[in-house]
Amino acid sequence: METSEKAFDLDDVLSLYLTEVSRAWVEGLFRVYREEFISSCARFSKVNITNSGVIIAKYFETKHQVILFPHVVKSVTTILGQANWKMVSIDGTGEVRCKIPIFTIVDYIKQGKALGTRMLEQNVMEITSAWDLGSR
Repeated sequence: METSEKAFDLDDVLSLYLTEVSRAWVEGLFRVYREEFISSCARFSKVNITNSGVIIAKYFETKHQVILFPHVVKSVTTILGQANWKMVSIDGTGEVRCKIPIFTIVDYIKQGKALGTRMLEQNVMEITSAWDLGSR
């Protein structure tokens, strides 16, 4: 008998260009948070987990003990080419927001620099440092 629900396949949401290290990290996250991960994938259309999302999620796990779903949710582009984007916590109860382009934040993290953050409201954090890098 055919079922109307397709079984979840992690490979369907992973970028083809994901590095081996990033893939292993996502697979480990998936093993620990399987139900939350599948739920997060269902909440967003066209989930594509990229190296940039993984780098940011790993940073927040290490520095802030926040487990983020490694998918970047983009919204409207603002003036000066800065993008509004966010990442949600794996359980969906919190989020990290940013108005700085993703590639700029990733470069900042790769340089070993700490990102500044502030709480906007309960469970909503904003990345505040690297503003000067946003206009490159």
